[in-house]
Amino acid sequence: MKLAGTSRCLNQEILEYCILHLISKGEINSSDLAEQLTEAQLIEAEGSIYPLLHRLKSEAWLSTRVEQSEGNPSKKYYLLTEAGKKSLGNYAHNWKKLTSTVQTHRKKK
Repeated sequence: MKLAGTSRCLNQEILEYCILHLISKGEINSSDLAEQLTEAQLIEAEGSIYPLLHRLKSEAWLSTRVEQSEGNPSKKYYLLTEAGKKSLGNYAHNWKKLTSTVQTHRKKK
């Protein structure tokens, strides 16, 4: 799903929902997260998710764990907090309402 042509606000909301959903499956590092989002054509470059991850962490929706490894750069793993789980539930509820409304209006045409 290419998000080009949609509003910046809608892009942000969809991306937040997708990020929270992917992290809800279990801890994930930013590179693996970016790879999945790139494959889904939700982002074009890995670097574009870091400001969003930082904001979600500052909102207390995510926590992090850093894994040090000898001779390699450390990896930061993201986990969903209880507040993040609640936000994910809200996104899921709102997404269901939105898609239902769109489908209803499309059938009326």
